[in-house]
Amino acid sequence: MKTDVRSAALKDLAGDVLIVPYFDTDTTTEGPLAELDGATSGAIAGLVSGGELRGRRDEATYLHNAAGIAAGRLLLVGMGRRDGDGLSQVRRAIGVGVRFMRGRRHGAVVVADRPDLDAARYAQTAAEAVAIAAVDLSAYTTS
Repeated sequence: MKTDVRSAALKDLAGDVLIVPYFDTDTTTEGPLAELDGATSGAIAGLVSGGELRGRRDEATYLHNAAGIAAGRLLLVGMGRRDGDGLSQVRRAIGVGVRFMRGRRHGAVVVADRPDLDAARYAQTAAEAVAIAAVDLSAYTTS
């Protein structure tokens, strides 16, 4: 598995799926949801106002071919209320996102950065989460 770390606007991150972990306190006026809302011409705010995007832990909202972003699919994964530095929640949310995409056609998974968290630790956590969640343990079951 190849892992790259890049810095770019969320709308410019190209890949088959863009996974965006977000806290329940994130809004469409600041942070990653705001950036995506601007790029998608208000689609994220529409999801929030419609009650489809609440930020609850493990809540996955999947958008296929979201207009305004380079990624083919957008997967928003809720992390619940922020606890401590938030990295364990990030790890869990990315894992949920990767497992959600299992069985769907995708090759390149892109994970959105969170500027409010330590960049180096975030990148390491994201890479570990993708690698661990990508392992399919069902092949190792006994009958």
